[in-house]
Amino acid sequence: MTTRRDFLRISACGAVGMTAISESLERLGLISNAAMAAPSDYRALVCIFLFGGNDANNMVIPVYGSGYTAYAAARGGSLAIAQGALAATTITPNSLGLAYALHPAMTGLKALFDSGKLAVVSNVGPLNQPTTKAQYQGNAAYRPYQLFSHSDQQSTWMAARADVKTKLGWGGLAADNQVSLNGASAYPPVTSLAGNNQFNLGQVTKPLGAAPAPTALNSILALNGYTTSAVDLARRSAFDTLRTFDTSVPLVNATSGVTQAALNIGTALKVDPVVGTFPNTNIGNQLKQVAKIIKLNQTAPELGLNRQIFFCSLGGFDTHQDQLAAHTNLYGRLSAAMSAFYAEMVVQGLQGRVTTFTESDFGRTLQPSGTGATVGSDHAWGSHQLVMGGAVVGTDFYGVNGPNGKVFPDHTLGAGNPLDTDGRGRFIPTCSVDQYAATLAQWFGVSLVDANTIFPLLYRFTTPNLGFMLPAF
Repeated sequence: MTTRRDFLRISACGAVGMTAISESLERLGLISNAAMAAPSDYRALVCIFLFGGNDANNMVIPVYGSGYTAYAAARGGSLAIAQGALAATTITPNSLGLAYALHPAMTGLKALFDSGKLAVVSNVGPLNQPTTKAQYQGNAAYRPYQLFSHSDQQSTWMAARADVKTKLGWGGLAADNQVSLNGASAYPPVTSLAGNNQFNLGQVTKPLGAAPAPTALNSILALNGYTTSAVDLARRSAFDTLRTFDTSVPLVNATSGVTQAALNIGTALKVDPVVGTFPNTNIGNQLKQVAKIIKLNQTAPELGLNRQIFFCSLGGFDTHQDQLAAHTNLYGRLSAAMSAFYAEMVVQGLQGRVTTFTESDFGRTLQPSGTGATVGSDHAWGSHQLVMGGAVVGTDFYGVNGPNGKVFPDHTLGAGNPLDTDGRGRFIPTCSVDQYAATLAQWFGVSLVDANTIFPLLYRFTTPNLGFMLPAF
């Protein structure tokens, strides 16, 4: 229910005329005029959503003898990457002691993995509850809502709920949970660099929609309708004077406070922070803008948030054909952008307080979609995700052990593999999105009790925290 005070606040925000605010100022409360101190317990989550369904079978590849043999046999000559091409990106997870490799284009992320700043979460996907092949094949209750559908599975990952369609996202709900730690800051806790998406939406949290770099920050929250003409200067003076009237009336004071806070943020954003070099790609420019906002937050008293969430995206992963060429391009861009972003966080001294992670619609079939040199793969289920940051317990793979006793699935096809649903390598996840997201949310500051509210199916899984995060430092 919207109160009269809320209505006035919302109305005031509309009167300001800010561009790209994406309805985010409706949640603002009474704003203190006192300058806020720099954040003392800062934490940020940066989601990179790989739209289209990432075929992570070629992002993380077993290189050891029997593992590579099974991989190559299942992928065939059209999708398997030659073992010799994997030498430069070979990695050894601490807990497995076996050789794997990232895609050959991911040299930057290989270096971060080796230095302990990158982890892989293996065979993760939407689950209503832990599921066997017999349960999946014989009981519809074990199948996630609209499995294999792009839009529905994107929603499932963003909401971290597999049984029903929902409207809110776990990023927005986590921001709701931690909003009190942002004190009197009027700046929205969630910023999307990739348009409106469900991940960003909470009960009270709405995202700020920001354009990627090279757009300057002073173009994101610009006050429209005022030029340097005499008429406009007079209008602006009158607009400012109105906010000094009736300040003893609580509702009027609240309205004026919200308006002034929005103007203050616009003033702060006129400073365009200088950050390090980023690749001039879509994902590179998104992460560059994230880095600029994070840097500004540390110095501008008008921001001063202790908790921030960012949403970025990279598309093109619906690879039914030409997958090998597409992956070289996509993974190269992803690796370069993520590596540049981590390097910038080190410069800012925030590498242990900013965690970057991937999500995607679903995995893809291990078996090719056809024959020939330009084939791809089809929609599947379980997949692998990347988590990067100074608080990550890196150089390892995480998840839930499968029938083979490891978090990483066997790549054999057919009846002999208890996770292969149909003989094509559509692997049943052993780790749920709930567990993956809840681990990140708990690092962000959400208690386990509250995590069970944000992720209502989490209680069905025995491990609510996968252990790939250290406390922020």
